[in-house]
Amino acid sequence: MGDQRRDHVGYGADPPDPKWPGGARLALNLVVNYEEGAEYGPLEGDGFAESMLSEVAPSPPLPGLRNRNIESLYEYGSRVGIWRILRLFKERGIAPTLYLVGRALELNPAVGEAVAEAGCDTVGHGWRWIDYLEIGEAEERTHIARTVETIERLTGGDCVDGGVDLTVVAVEDGKIAAHSIDAALGDAG
Repeated sequence: MGDQRRDHVGYGADPPDPKWPGGARLALNLVVNYEEGAEYGPLEGDGFAESMLSEVAPSPPLPGLRNRNIESLYEYGSRVGIWRILRLFKERGIAPTLYLVGRALELNPAVGEAVAEAGCDTVGHGWRWIDYLEIGEAEERTHIARTVETIERLTGGDCVDGGVDLTVVAVEDGKIAAHSIDAALGDAG
């Protein structure tokens, strides 16, 4: 009846009591994704520009051509949006979690300084904002290591690597690293 690696039942009608401090009944984690500049694009050596992950209706990528419309959306995020949202959180005394794409942070290191100053938790969200489904395990491991190194260097803090489309987590060398489910299953799935 197919592969059943997903849990569709959970705790059902009998969830555990998390016993949160002060009897709180809600835990809220505010997360900001920062991937600006790490998307597909000829300037990054890709054969096509991003055409799916944006506020613009998806369209087929045009081989070898930049998509200035998409580029401007992502650039707005790195030039204006990130600073606006960090300022809003700071005004309210909130330190959000930042899902950081390594290449995006490398392109705008001042964001790393601001994230550190704000006391944000950082999670590695891949080296590039690309589809990791077709990336081999060796390259994926290189991307994970590069992402963690970049985030730790530019924020001065520890990084938990959550990866992009990465679902199996293991501890290696005292750091949390993520590996693709296909690699973990030996491509049996």
